[in-house]
Amino acid sequence: ELGSDVWVKIEEQCGAWGGNKVRKLEYIYPEVEPSGVKTLVTYGAGTSSWAAALALHSAARGLRVVLGLGGAVPDSYTRLYERTQTRVFALPGYSSSPLAAILARMSAGFRHARVLPPGGSGLPGDLGPLRAGLEIAAAVADGELPRPEAVFVPCGTAGTAAGIAVGLGSTGMLVPVIAVRVTPRPLGTAWLVERHARTLIRRLTRDGVASTDLRPAPIRGEDRFFPPAYGIGN
Repeated sequence: ELGSDVWVKIEEQCGAWGGNKVRKLEYIYPEVEPSGVKTLVTYGAGTSSWAAALALHSAARGLRVVLGLGGAVPDSYTRLYERTQTRVFALPGYSSSPLAAILARMSAGFRHARVLPPGGSGLPGDLGPLRAGLEIAAAVADGELPRPEAVFVPCGTAGTAAGIAVGLGSTGMLVPVIAVRVTPRPLGTAWLVERHARTLIRRLTRDGVASTDLRPAPIRGEDRFFPPAYGIGN
């Protein structure tokens, strides 16, 4: 129907609930846990899959989670938060997320809690989606996947799109990464993706990865699908 072949990378097949957020947690936990911190704080929309994944996997690791959420929380997430004894400060409307974040941070205490960025985007979490970009490039090199004309990524906090762009670019696969904005500005923009990509490259350079091999694939923004809502065209 689209006149093109569309290949989809299904993150749920990793065996752990949370999709691409699990990739970020694989790098966040090893950094947080040795510090002795027992409480994690994060914030975002009421529908944040990042918040839900953090609550689920942190409970299994003996970590307490405090959330500041703006907007309606799905019933399935509410049950998850109750089951995992996650403390939630939920305020009506997405625009109230900053206030909910402040309440969550105050409740957790500033000394004994680690605040994680919304979506898990930023370092070290962005190292996770970088691996996804490397996996795409490897699948093309192995003949498992035709070389794509573009890679489309839903883009909110921008870490996943940035990681994939750096992963592809570092292998020389300079196909455009299309960041499809699914959140209000300034989130979800190509500018934010590029900013995350630059920060990620600086981290890799500092860790000894040859800087001459590090560059993001071209990044383009796509704004036609928000508003009115995630997944609904104008």
